[in-house]
Amino acid sequence: MDVALTAVLLLLVAGWFVLDGYGLGTGILLHRLAPPGWPRRRVLTGVGPVLLANEMWLVAAAGLVAGAFPAAERVLADAWPAVVPGLCAWVLRDAGLWLRGRRDTVRWRRWWEGAYALGSLVFAACWGLLLGGLALGLPSALGLTDPATAWFGPACGVAVALVLATHGAAVTALRVPSAADRAVRLADQLALPAAVTTLLVTLAGLTLPAVRAQLAPAAALVLLAPLGLLFARRALRHRQRRRAAAGTAVAAAAPALAVLGCAAPHLVAIAGDSRVVAVLLLAAVPVVLAHQGLLWWLFRRPVTGRTVAFF
Repeated sequence: MDVALTAVLLLLVAGWFVLDGYGLGTGILLHRLAPPGWPRRRVLTGVGPVLLANEMWLVAAAGLVAGAFPAAERVLADAWPAVVPGLCAWVLRDAGLWLRGRRDTVRWRRWWEGAYALGSLVFAACWGLLLGGLALGLPSALGLTDPATAWFGPACGVAVALVLATHGAAVTALRVPSAADRAVRLADQLALPAAVTTLLVTLAGLTLPAVRAQLAPAAALVLLAPLGLLFARRALRHRQRRRAAAGTAVAAAAPALAVLGCAAPHLVAIAGDSRVVAVLLLAAVPVVLAHQGLLWWLFRRPVTGRTVAFF
């Protein structure tokens, strides 16, 4: 049962990276995806209807950790340099999206669009910092106090932000035709730097004994990220936007699956009494999946000038 719960946790986190990673990537590139006014609002409308459903994956994962892996609270304490700014950035991102349209003034909209963009960037970077700390075996303060490893977490943050930005551009090219040209151009420009950065960070990280001990078994899985990005770049140049989005989705999920997959034996070892959690998951996870599938099906059509704007 503990193994099954760990597998569900990996599924939830990977699903969040793919689905809400699109929203984060869109936020990071918001000011370059569309000019102010209705063009930018259409880009946000592509994110709006599925925002809360995407976040459900992360909320469900947090609930699973709290219920089935109570000893993981120590992990959150050690990871405070990523967790605290990440939570603040999450609030800022959502506030920017919800409050942007509450006043019809240019200054107000620009302020909250900036908050959405900044929150998305910091949130994505904090996830990279957290994954880097997990790859190091999560020493105190994510290894930032050790000169030999202090560079690794921030480098992972840069890599994750680049990957999610590319993913956001690729999915925006599908969902928002009015921004498709800019989105395709941005995805094409970012895919190669993101792939090179991810590859270099992975190879450089493997020179660190702590990372090599933790991540070596799943290094091939991490390499799916640059491969997915290069596949997406090639697909975009052949005008195959669905394949490009699939490639960036693989790239978004690969680092999380690799790092958390390596941590899976430790999670199984610290699992608590999981019977109650398992019963709740039997009811909750299908609901999350069904809700997600229904929302994406309902809002599957591309965003146009006639689409209801949520934010």
